[in-house]
Amino acid sequence: MVLSIWHPLDRHDVIPANIRQAVDFPLYQPTWLPEGFIVDSQSFDVTSQVVTFTVSNSQTRSKLIFTEQPKPAQFDFNSFYDEQLTEKRSLTSPSGQATIGLFEGSLFASVLTDRTWVLIRVPGSQELTQFERVLQYLTLAS
Repeated sequence: MVLSIWHPLDRHDVIPANIRQAVDFPLYQPTWLPEGFIVDSQSFDVTSQVVTFTVSNSQTRSKLIFTEQPKPAQFDFNSFYDEQLTEKRSLTSPSGQATIGLFEGSLFASVLTDRTWVLIRVPGSQELTQFERVLQYLTLAS
């Protein structure tokens, strides 16, 4: 059995204001993370309406890579999931409908909100329980 300790992030936005202001769609951020994980404040980038940032644990060298972009209007998400993910399954998170699976051997999640497509990848990891918990604590940045 694996026990995980979770800790809340401060209630302030972890996504910098300049990043939030550079895009015209809502951004989402984790509000709870596994013990030892932090949002890498130096990792934020925005290019062509695509925002990326990393959450990492310096001791274990584990990381979660977040990518957020406007939800494409004419995109077949189900075909994408069928073609790209193995061991996929759906779950409902407070932020939207999530699909979880393995992409190239690593955990991968897609969360669809009304206007945003949030993608989260965990290179080299298949620890599903912790990953699902992060999805349950995605919230809208101010």
